[in-house]
Amino acid sequence: MVTTAVLLVENASPNSITAFHDAISNEIPNILGRWSFELKIFKSNTQHLQSSQSNFLYNLSLGHQPNKVVTLVNKSAIVTTSDIPKPLIDNGCSNGSVDNLDHIIQTKLQSLWLLRQTLKGENGNSYELMNSNLIIRTINVFLHGTFKAFLIQLEYSGTGNGREKIEEFTSLLNIPGGKLCTGILNEKPDYLGDLALQYTDALQF
Repeated sequence: MVTTAVLLVENASPNSITAFHDAISNEIPNILGRWSFELKIFKSNTQHLQSSQSNFLYNLSLGHQPNKVVTLVNKSAIVTTSDIPKPLIDNGCSNGSVDNLDHIIQTKLQSLWLLRQTLKGENGNSYELMNSNLIIRTINVFLHGTFKAFLIQLEYSGTGNGREKIEEFTSLLNIPGGKLCTGILNEKPDYLGDLALQYTDALQF
């Protein structure tokens, strides 16, 4: 089981970010390569929502999860993919092209949802530590081309209480203080769904 968390450091400076990467390098990590993310936030365009319903819909794309988009609304998540199973194409059930859900929302559901803002991160770093039990991904967050914060995504897959282990690691590795988001959709683990919730909790500007 993988436990995830997202830490957002809004007051990060170039010096503090460099110092953090230096501290990680001292642990001799396994370098996993570059990654990116994009979070699109849509606001409801209808006045008929019930009070218990969310006014926002979120679409999260992660570079290390290619061809997948996580859509989150009312604390429910679905994962859509642009991959088409070959048997569907072979049987004539698909012409080989696909409109992802993000495209459908922006082109065919504009009367229901309007794009409010897009948060992006590109060319982030990824590290594997603690005998492969901990993955740390770091990235700078931008809104309209302006730097907003330093984001750290943590994934723990070892034994013990995952949330407690992540909190221990943030202290042990001198991770900069910030807003740590560890929320989950429900008691059943949902790697991408939980990550989407944590991103939306963290990226509230």
